[in-house]
Amino acid sequence: MKKRITTHQHATPLYIDRLEQSEAARGLDRLSFDVKAHDEAWLQKLIHRFPQVLPIAEIEPAFGSAVPVCMELPTAAGRIDNLYVTEIGNLVIAECKLWKNPQARREVVAQIIDYAHSIAKWSYHDLEDAIRNGKRLDGEEISGGLFSFVSDETEMEEQNFCDAVSRNLRLGRVLLLLVGDGIREGVETLTEYLQEHAGFHFALGVVEMGVFRLPDRGFLVQPRILVRTVNIERGIVRLDDSRVSIESIPRDASAQPRTISEDQLREKLKQNMPAVVAALERFEKDARDLGVMVEAAPKSLQIRWTGPDDVDYALGGVDKFDPVTS
Repeated sequence: MKKRITTHQHATPLYIDRLEQSEAARGLDRLSFDVKAHDEAWLQKLIHRFPQVLPIAEIEPAFGSAVPVCMELPTAAGRIDNLYVTEIGNLVIAECKLWKNPQARREVVAQIIDYAHSIAKWSYHDLEDAIRNGKRLDGEEISGGLFSFVSDETEMEEQNFCDAVSRNLRLGRVLLLLVGDGIREGVETLTEYLQEHAGFHFALGVVEMGVFRLPDRGFLVQPRILVRTVNIERGIVRLDDSRVSIESIPRDASAQPRTISEDQLREKLKQNMPAVVAALERFEKDARDLGVMVEAAPKSLQIRWTGPDDVDYALGGVDKFDPVTS
């Protein structure tokens, strides 16, 4: 009987400053988050100042660039560590936890989902009011509206941006990120809790943030996606006096999982070319048994097929405005 051995998820990176000398290779020391100087608050500030360290594009390809809005956003469920908005009106919530923290398992998943439930009750103006009570790294007061954070990044008109954010709030469509310093055995089972939250369109990503000291100054940051979820429709959304309620329905075994990115691209495609959406759905149904699948890319839906050699082949794609096939 073989004994299971648990090892670190990250190998030690090597820093090489000269190719000519083997002595120039030095292993980098991984930053320990056990000391007071590098705690959850330090990690929270790191991902706020440098949002590019979050692997958002790998989790949701069509989200666009994430812009930090505030930290410590007040909600009925508590304060959200970090809030981001993207150039097309998607919302990202990040919660920083050190995995040595005994609460950094099921409880933190429950907590971040409670945040999603809380903001789903808000209007666009409710969100802006809460943001003004959040914090910025520089300590400055937040006075501008949400659109001001992305006005230089987006091609959307402000009203269209507001409508996109409002729709995402109403649907509970938000990307939730749990960001930690390391991983412990069994974290892959954390997403079992998600099954209790029918109808909300959030996606969850668990990200391990490896931080290594460079020899002279600065850090090397190595993000790693440990868990990511997809959505399967399994609820009925009802509106009663402008309030949203969700009733669970039996899960359809034939329902295909989708990312938020795929849902949004299909919505845009349906607005412009509904006949193409209907044709695509018929094609998916007919080709499913052949291993053909439709996946989200940054600005299109890509049709892929896994061949007998386990290699993925691109068969073509559908742009959200004009169909393009190979």
